Amino acid sequence: MECELCGKDFSQLKSVNVEGSLLLACYGCAAHGVENKVYKPRKSYSDYSPFSSGMPIAGNLDLAENYGMLIKKARESRKWTIDDLAKKISLKNSTMQKIENQSLKPEDKYVPKLESLLGIRLKKTEQ
Repeated sequence: MECELCGKDFSQLKSVNVEGSLLLACYGCAAHGVENKVYKPRKSYSDYSPFSSGMPIAGNLDLAENYGMLIKKARESRKWTIDDLAKKISLKNSTMQKIENQSLKPEDKYVPKLESLLGIRLKKTEQ
């Protein structure tokens, strides 16, 4: 990240108040203002599962490549909205959208619920 005072790249910056403006500054430039707190870049949202306590996603079941399309077709055939399906399996609407768009894999415990509710098979079948 770049210091907003000197312009140099640093891995860790401090959030400082300089004459009424909140800036991200390196440790050297932070002396020119009043420190608020240490600023560390967050990990990407996709690195974490929204179903766990901040643990990185690991060990998801081997899902069919088109699991999102399977869910969407089954949901639409029942004339359910994304919100309807999300409520039935106790997920947020936005999380269900991400699962349908395949930008997020459902946690293992939700796969059987989706399969049962929609009458589909989401896990890859062994041949």
